[in-house]
Formats: sequence, structure tokens, C-alpha cells
Amino acid sequence: MAILDKKGHVMHSSPFHDLLFGPLEPGQKAICGRLEDLLKDANINTRHSEDILRELWKKYMFIHAFAGVTTAVNLPIGPIKEHRETINFVEFLLREVKLLANSHHVSISEADFNEAREKILALKDDATTSIHQDRRKGNTLELDHIHGGAVRLAAETGLNLPYTRIIYGIINRMRKRRERKRSYYVTNTRRNYSFCCCSGSGTHWVTICYFKRVRL
Repeated sequence: MAILDKKGHVMHSSPFHDLLFGPLEPGQKAICGRLEDLLKDANINTRHSEDILRELWKKYMFIHAFAGVTTAVNLPIGPIKEHRETINFVEFLLREVKLLANSHHVSISEADFNEAREKILALKDDATTSIHQDRRKGNTLELDHIHGGAVRLAAETGLNLPYTRIIYGIINRMRKRRERKRSYYVTNTRRNYSFCCCSGSGTHWVTICYFKRVRL
């Protein structure tokens, strides 16, 4: 997990520091072999996987559940782990992605499910996800990529993901409510500024004189 601080610097807040790579198709095997040789002397944890698609699904299972619950309840993982009801929801989401991967012929196992669950339970209480941080900051959310992607992939195989749909619905409603809030624009017109207030009832213009640039 990583976030941007107030200066725009990337702050790495995760205990995981591994680089996993591998070929998605036979033509990529040679370059992955070269990369493995180059990384032998690097001061990072690396692993060359011959089944990188499975590794991608394992990571997706983890982040799907972790990001979904922290963003929906607007809390870091600590309070979520304290209550059986919320940690159950994490487990339900993990299991749904396991089923989704299996429906797309990727062999995510019960052991993989347990590994992801234990990773989440082992996180520090203040750990959270980038999408949750984006919710806090009012930034654009990755909802359609993470949870919307699961919904679309499930539709391809006729799989029902009720808990994923609940999480998607909660976060999407919050996102739409935020987007409906009034938007304000300031336009410089010589010595005057035209102030545009947009709301559901229409657009209203007010002229403000002798203002320097205003940040809203």
C-alpha cells in the first residue's frame, strides 16, 4: 500500500516489499529470465513465477477484500478486525474472488484463501488501502477497476457475487452523493469574478468584484 503525502511524495506504508514477475505468454519467458538475472544482486525480495496469472489473482483476492471493507466502512483494518461481523465480510469477499478465479480456470486454492486471510489479520491496526485514502481525500476512486471489474468478470461466467455487489453498491452510492454536491467555479473577468453555483435546481451566477484568485 502507498499514499501521497502533502508534498506529493510516495509514502510506502505496507510491510510487503516483494517483486513478483513472470510471463503471461510464452513469448515473454526470455525477457523474464533476463530480468531474473539482473535482479539477483538487487537489494529487494524478488521471485520469478512460472504461473504469474495465479499470483495476480492471489493479489487481487487480497486487495479486493481489504480495499472493499476499509473503504465501505471508512476505517482502517484495526476496528474491522475487532468485530466478528466485519471480519466475516472480509472473508466473504475473499471467498467470492476465489470462486471467481476458479470460474475463469485459475486454480486459487483453499490454502491461498487462508494465506490472504492471515495476511489481512496480521496487518497493523492503522493499515489501510489507497482507495480508502482516496475516499478520505475526496479523490477519484478505483471502484470500477477493483470491484466493478469483479462484477463484470462474474457476468461472463454467470457467477453471482452478492457480497461484492453490496460493497460496490455502498461505495458507489457514496461516490455519487459526493459528485452531486454543489460544484463551484471561479472565472476571472477583468476586475470582476463570475461565481457559478451549480446545483440540482439550476445554475446561478453572482458577480464578485475586486477579488484576487479564490481557491475553493
